[in-house]
Amino acid sequence: MLKTPKTKRIALVGMMGSGKTKVAKNIAKWLGWNFIDTDEIIEKKMGMTIKEIFKKIGEKYFRELEKQVLKEVLEIENCVISTGGGMILFDINRELLKKKAKTYFLEASIDTLKSRLDISNRPLLLNEDVSKVLLKIWKERERFYKEFESIETDGLSVNEDSMKVILKFLESETEEDSNDFEAFNLFHPIRFGLGRLKKYIENVLEKNDEVFFIVSKRVHKLISEYFKDHSKLIVEDGEQLKNFDELKYLYDFLLKHHASRNSTIIGVGGGTVTDVVGFVAATFKRGCKVVFIPTTLLAQVDAAIGGKNAVNFGKVKNIVGTFKMPNDVYIDPSLTLSMDDGRFEEGLVEALKMTVIEGEKFELFENIESDEIRRVDFLYKITEFSALKKLEIVEKDPYDRNVRRFLNFGHTIGHAFESTYSITHGQAVAIGMIAETKIGVELKITDEKLLEKLRNILKKIISLPKVRTTDEVINKILNDKKNTGQKINMVIPKTFGDLKIKSFTIDELEKLIKWEN
Repeated sequence: MLKTPKTKRIALVGMMGSGKTKVAKNIAKWLGWNFIDTDEIIEKKMGMTIKEIFKKIGEKYFRELEKQVLKEVLEIENCVISTGGGMILFDINRELLKKKAKTYFLEASIDTLKSRLDISNRPLLLNEDVSKVLLKIWKERERFYKEFESIETDGLSVNEDSMKVILKFLESETEEDSNDFEAFNLFHPIRFGLGRLKKYIENVLEKNDEVFFIVSKRVHKLISEYFKDHSKLIVEDGEQLKNFDELKYLYDFLLKHHASRNSTIIGVGGGTVTDVVGFVAATFKRGCKVVFIPTTLLAQVDAAIGGKNAVNFGKVKNIVGTFKMPNDVYIDPSLTLSMDDGRFEEGLVEALKMTVIEGEKFELFENIESDEIRRVDFLYKITEFSALKKLEIVEKDPYDRNVRRFLNFGHTIGHAFESTYSITHGQAVAIGMIAETKIGVELKITDEKLLEKLRNILKKIISLPKVRTTDEVINKILNDKKNTGQKINMVIPKTFGDLKIKSFTIDELEKLIKWEN
């Protein structure tokens, strides 16, 4: 359940170059809070830069200003505060930061700090050996920084740093919650949480004797502390995981650790991880228990739901697979915030697709602005809606014979563009959704308002590439695995919540599918 945070302020401390300002801006945007930079406030108050204040008035005066400004901003609610590097030098400042805010120390090595710094506005670094000065400052301040909870940032992007802070903050908000998680739909249990990953893992470990984690390398880099005391295998991210050589690697790991049919395998990562772990769990000793902790938005709204799993073979994608419903799925939308824009957009497109299929919640996308699509409250709503609605469809049609085929909306044409051009899966499905809706309009099946609304929303949440229909695209559509006989099957929406499967001959489709963007 989405709750209002009890703590009303987050503050970041750290050395110059640790990324406090960029991370604080991200967190403020994701929570829908205000961003405050104490150095920026001081510059506005004084009408000069920090560098000029140091030069004309001196550091002592600047530090007194810092104390005053900190006291003022810590009375403001729902804000994320980026502090100056020396803010922690004074006892009164540290006590205020502990008392009035949830404060985190962004920790980084000297080499990392140096690589991030623009020294032109750093008075303490001008005309100096930067590494030596940074090391000297660090030694003077280390004990003060270490009074606050540390977030390691070496080798991470701004989004990854920001996600780690958000996760720790949300975790602190749920410390008093029980280890019980409400399960939606016992046919294929899904549980939702924000900042409750640690509690969820504890819950699974309490209920299962033999647990093995298979974790993507990217995710392990971010949250390795959650798995450090358990049997685990770190695997590569992406499609390279979905082959028989990698399967052997996973089977060898399970054999080496004497996994049994009573074992529980937990897949932590994106859709490729849940695909492969699902396949391994379905086939190892003819079936083990499997739990998914999807960490990408696409996996949370789609790939980890429904029991489909597959690997690639002979250059054909997803050609060998099974159906195995997971024993449990834990979805925490805050885990998706570390993703780059391209992969994040893939999940948004799939969630939007579900609003068209179901005829509900489309307004969530209409009412959100482009710079708000990572808002935690928005993500929670769309992941919960999409995952549960997909599960309803899967329960009616677990083996893809009937209504589950509606989930292919946008994919028949989209997959052809994806394999022809260097575009993302999300961009391809977005183009496919528009193209398949446009075909419906031309056939006078589809409400034209749907096409207009769909196009406008997609332009807001994803960058649509310049592509056009070629003979290669058409040939790939003709060879789609969902076709029957000489007919091409395609999902055409009539309006929101009302779709149909329409079959086309090759000639019919070639006349309709001319697309240029």
